[in-house]
Amino acid sequence: MANIGQLGEQIAADYLKKQGYKILARNFKTKLSELDLVAKKGRVLVFVEVKAGATNQNFFPEEHFNKAKIKKLKKAIEIYLISEKIKLEKQAIRLDLVAIELDNGSLKALRHYQNIETK
Repeated sequence: MANIGQLGEQIAADYLKKQGYKILARNFKTKLSELDLVAKKGRVLVFVEVKAGATNQNFFPEEHFNKAKIKKLKKAIEIYLISEKIKLEKQAIRLDLVAIELDNGSLKALRHYQNIETK
């Protein structure tokens, strides 16, 4: 059986596909971080962080997504863009969070936060 993280990523990928996103990459690894999902919808390239956890652990996935994590993800996004030879002036990008709560391996809640920014 897949672990909670893998299950969460699969649920998020399935959800995004139903919303009209095309999944371009999964688990793009860099030295600092990993991009869980890279997707495209229309003309926007979307980098998706997936946070999943079991509800019986009093777990709120959003609590594990902070400024330090976003900073690492932004570096990973830069590396992805360079490795794929994507020019920012020709491509709109955004960072999303999909928070997933699981109850005994079944989806209890899914929240999709689009265009997460830090001040």
